[in-house]
Amino acid sequence: MKTVLLVVMILFLCVPSVHASKEGALALSSFFLESKGIGSSGPVLVSGEQDDTGILSMRVEAFGQTYLVPAELLAGLSGTTANGIRLVYCGGMGNISASVYVIFSFGFTSREIQTTALIFGEDGSIEIKHEEHTQ
Repeated sequence: MKTVLLVVMILFLCVPSVHASKEGALALSSFFLESKGIGSSGPVLVSGEQDDTGILSMRVEAFGQTYLVPAELLAGLSGTTANGIRLVYCGGMGNISASVYVIFSFGFTSREIQTTALIFGEDGSIEIKHEEHTQ
């Protein structure tokens, strides 16, 4: 009995304690994405900068046009911090123009917390959509 107790105590002393790793989001400081494009988008180039307050500047080339996101739209991105970006094309239909979506996301390995989409229309329009994700 003493031998069993001694072995159990030695095992407890030899087994390292378990600690969960700490995960932190690595926010982007600047970004540059390039795609050959599909449909009517033509080549797509996206560049910009962000800091802790949000996205500071952004330029998009698509549909043969250059879009400089104006200050008033950038103000709508205040507080948006991204650590991921996706590019998506949606073809137009009827009176809806084709669009390129630049989707900023913030999240961790386990889940996405927030996404913000800037939608650049073939007609020259720029629109913002925010979405918060809850568990």
